[in-house]
Amino acid sequence: MPQEWCTGRHDPFHNKDSETGMKRILKKIYERFAFNALGMQNYLKASQYFKKVVDARPRDRGVHYNYAVSLIGARQYDLAEKHLLEELGLSGERYEILKALGELYYTSNNPSSAASYLTKALEHCADEKEEALIRDRIAVSNNSSRYSNMLKAHEIFEQASAHLDNNQWLKAQMLFKQALGYDKDNPLIYNNLGVISLNHEKAYAKAKIYFEKALVHSDLPIIRRNLAKAKFHIDKEAGNTHKT
Repeated sequence: MPQEWCTGRHDPFHNKDSETGMKRILKKIYERFAFNALGMQNYLKASQYFKKVVDARPRDRGVHYNYAVSLIGARQYDLAEKHLLEELGLSGERYEILKALGELYYTSNNPSSAASYLTKALEHCADEKEEALIRDRIAVSNNSSRYSNMLKAHEIFEQASAHLDNNQWLKAQMLFKQALGYDKDNPLIYNNLGVISLNHEKAYAKAKIYFEKALVHSDLPIIRRNLAKAKFHIDKEAGNTHKT
C-alpha cells in the first residue's frame, strides 16, 4: 500500500490524492475500532473513534449518523442532535436519520419535534414492528399524560444507566424496574435489565426472558446479539449438565 503514495516526482505527503487515500485508510481503521466498541456497548470509546472518522472524512455519508448514535449511547444529546442534522443535510430524509432525530426529541421534552420527525420516518418505514413502535411514540407525543410518564421513565432510566456505567448494577436494576412502572413498553429498559442478568447475575434464562420482551417492541440488532449470547450460555450450561 505505501508504494502507491510515491509517484517518483512528488512528495507523497504533499500530494492531494495521497492525502485523500490516507484519510480513507484511516477511516476504515477507525471505523473498525468504533464498531467493535459499539458492539461491546462501550459508547464513549466508540464515540471517540467515530469522531476521528468524522474528522478524516466529514463529507462522507453515514459518518455523522454513526457518530451521533454513539453519542446518544454516551448520553451526549446536544452534540448528537448537531451531527444528526448534519447527516440529514448530507444524506437527505433517510429513515434511520429521521427516526433517530424523532427519538432524540422524544426523550428531550420536545414532543412537537418528536412527532414531526417520527411522522416523516413512518413514511419510509418498511418493518411492521418498527412501524407499530413509531406510531405509539407519536401517540404518546400527542398525549400530555402519557408523555409525562414517559419523561419520568426516561429520567429514571438515565439515573439507572449512570449507576450501571459505574458498575453499581444492583442500584441500576432497581431503578430500571422502577422505570418500567412508567413506560412498560420501552425495549431499552428490558434490554438493560437483560444485560444485568446476563453479565452480573449470570442468570441466563432470566436474561433471555428480558431480551425476548425487548424484541416484542424493537428489532434493534444489539438486542438480538444479547439474546444470542444468553442462548449460548444456556446451551453451554445444559451441555455441562449433561456431561456431569
